Amino acid sequence: MSGYPPLLPFMLNLKHSLEGSRMDKGVTQVNPGGTKHYLPLDGLRGIAIFLVFWNHHQLPYPALRWTWLGWTGVDLFFVLSGFLITGILFDTLHNPNFFRTFYIRRTLRIFPLYFAYWIAVGIVLACVHFPWDPALWAWVFYVGNYLTAHAVHLGLPYGYYTNITFPPLANGFRLQLIFGHFWSLCVEEQYYLIWPMVVFWLKDRRRLIYACIAGIVFTIILRFVMEAFISPGLQQSDFIFKSTFARTDSLLMGGWLALALRGPKGFHGIRPGAIYLGGCVSFAMLIFAGAKHHFMVERSVAQPWLNTYGLSLIAVVASALLVAALQASWVKSLLVWRPLLELGRISYGFYVLHFLPFGLIHVKYSSRKEMLFMYVCFFRFGLGGELDKLPMV
Repeated sequence: MSGYPPLLPFMLNLKHSLEGSRMDKGVTQVNPGGTKHYLPLDGLRGIAIFLVFWNHHQLPYPALRWTWLGWTGVDLFFVLSGFLITGILFDTLHNPNFFRTFYIRRTLRIFPLYFAYWIAVGIVLACVHFPWDPALWAWVFYVGNYLTAHAVHLGLPYGYYTNITFPPLANGFRLQLIFGHFWSLCVEEQYYLIWPMVVFWLKDRRRLIYACIAGIVFTIILRFVMEAFISPGLQQSDFIFKSTFARTDSLLMGGWLALALRGPKGFHGIRPGAIYLGGCVSFAMLIFAGAKHHFMVERSVAQPWLNTYGLSLIAVVASALLVAALQASWVKSLLVWRPLLELGRISYGFYVLHFLPFGLIHVKYSSRKEMLFMYVCFFRFGLGGELDKLPMV
């Protein structure tokens, strides 16, 4: 890179955003339809997508090796999704077009960008005469999170179906289309397919809360059973980590919070202090278990402790963060910081596309400063460019 474009406009815009967030003390905004939009949840979503991005594109600083744990941002997304979707479903139970309204809205928010991505992939492969592997249809139809089992069954690396790697160019660089991160979209879409039917069938708030608790317990037991009985190949892969029914505890914890808050006692009914204590204890247990099992050294999500009780501990921490975003005034004031809000609003588009620049552009970094500059430019594009027109989960 021969030089850097001036960063002054970006810094001025950031300063303006900071000042604007201090002046804006409100945490809700009214949408054109009259519904209220709770801004701190956008900020929480911004933190989640930042964690995921940082995990996928880590800066090479030894002091920041912990940042690979940014994948836990996905669990924060799951808790948020469970909270928001369950709330929407319960509040619209008496709508005569309950299913049609819900699925049309989900379709309009999620499908356009996702299927545009896969149409673009098909066009690229056709143009370069690269063969389409039939197994990749699983990604198109939101079941690609189970391709790990298919790859292990064929004796292939478990991440074989997470990208398309083209033949090397003259300089030896291989262009890639990376879509392995779509596994979490598959989990959420399968949840969107099943959970509305459960809510509609049970209807009663108390019965739904019992269903959430039963589902959380079932998920934890299922992970223990899977860890004990699946093949060694699947144990060493990320099969449990990406399986929908082994990850529903995060979604159901968010759902339980949404239902509990709609009770007659509101926040008093969920005892925020107990949830904060649970979050702190769970975080301490995560640190202890991670140190005991050398989690920071091995950097693998296939560890038995994580695939049994560890994921639930992360879900409890994420739930405590969600409650803090809803109740604690100082947390709200942090989460309405304008850059976080903007990042949260484009989180879905950002998540889908954030691998593209690094898989399709050959960049040789001559220094860490240049690498940091690339990160700043990418975030600036996301916050100020066309991504803000993309749908949000």
